Amino acid sequence: MTEAKKPTPPSSGGGAGPATGCIAGCGPATPRCPPPDPWLRDALKVMCPKDKAFLDGLRARGVTITAFDRIYYEDPFFDGTRWTTKHFEGGGSTSGTDMNIVIKSSPPEAVAATIYHEGIHTGQPASMPWREKEYDAYTKGEQWAIDHGLPGRPGFRTVDAKGNPIPDTKAIRQFVDKEYPIAVDKPKTPGGPVYKVVGKTPTGDTLIQNVNDPKDIKTRRPTKGDTFPGPQIEEPPGGRPAQPCQLQCP
Repeated sequence: MTEAKKPTPPSSGGGAGPATGCIAGCGPATPRCPPPDPWLRDALKVMCPKDKAFLDGLRARGVTITAFDRIYYEDPFFDGTRWTTKHFEGGGSTSGTDMNIVIKSSPPEAVAATIYHEGIHTGQPASMPWREKEYDAYTKGEQWAIDHGLPGRPGFRTVDAKGNPIPDTKAIRQFVDKEYPIAVDKPKTPGGPVYKVVGKTPTGDTLIQNVNDPKDIKTRRPTKGDTFPGPQIEEPPGGRPAQPCQLQCP
């Protein structure tokens, strides 16, 4: 974020300074952006200077970032017999333009990769299905790691005809389909409405919602693989917010 130009102070003789300065009643000068905490400082060293435009975009969108020691979920899951839970340990999360990043025991390269992944989410259209958002973020994130000479995620790469590493979109899709609490019912007729699992009733039936009409919610008997996101659990509560102005190359 560009720092605002500071007003010119009055002259030492008591007269007004240049026309662009203040005579009296000036508000406080815009404070300088404080240096980032070590976890963000070191991640920015990994990202910069290549990701300058990306970071500029985050600030332009008003993206916020908060650090946590841990983020995890206990996602409801129907195993074919009963409802249980499936544990998911997260590296980060995004809600609108608010990013949460796990930093405990994470090297700078991992933190930088998470900032990039979650940053991609902040620029995706709200209408984009969650599954597609993850396909997109993981694919772009793996290309980011390749471009930065980093190892990336195990199994997320293949090679092109020239032997150059590229994201393995098939492996990425398989990972998202397996690990994320996303369950969708196929249309009963060609071109018919698509429903996603969004919850369960007190009696154990599955709640499904029309992806194009949020008011269209139905119930059905649960089937194996039904799942939906559980609440996000963060440690410590509230985390440690960074200032948006710190999302820039040194």
